[in-house]
Amino acid sequence: WLTPVKTGQIIEVETYVVFPTPKKYSQMAGVHFAASTKAMKQVKCKEGQTLTVQGGKFFCDNVFIGEAKERSLSGKPLRLFLFNGVVPGGKLFVMGAHKDSYDSRYMGFIDRSTVETTGTPLM
Repeated sequence: WLTPVKTGQIIEVETYVVFPTPKKYSQMAGVHFAASTKAMKQVKCKEGQTLTVQGGKFFCDNVFIGEAKERSLSGKPLRLFLFNGVVPGGKLFVMGAHKDSYDSRYMGFIDRSTVETTGTPLM
């Protein structure tokens, strides 16, 4: 279930967000995504919270949120996003549900302004 994001809407941690697939996702995955392709990821750390990386493990406000892999499924080395500090204003750290998801663990923050909709899983 997708809901359009309103101007000024606060996006909380654990919210699923939909945004245009960044070019760097295509570069990392080695796949060309059409300009209309969207990505859906879950917010794991937001502006004002403290993101830290320790040996490939990511923490938001000292709570473990996930771990990065050293190599992709094809064996290609993955570059880890290194950041230790307060998430800047207007930025979100997002992760996919799958362990092999290309997301903020490798490509860094997304801009909050690019979020078009939020998603609610229907189960």
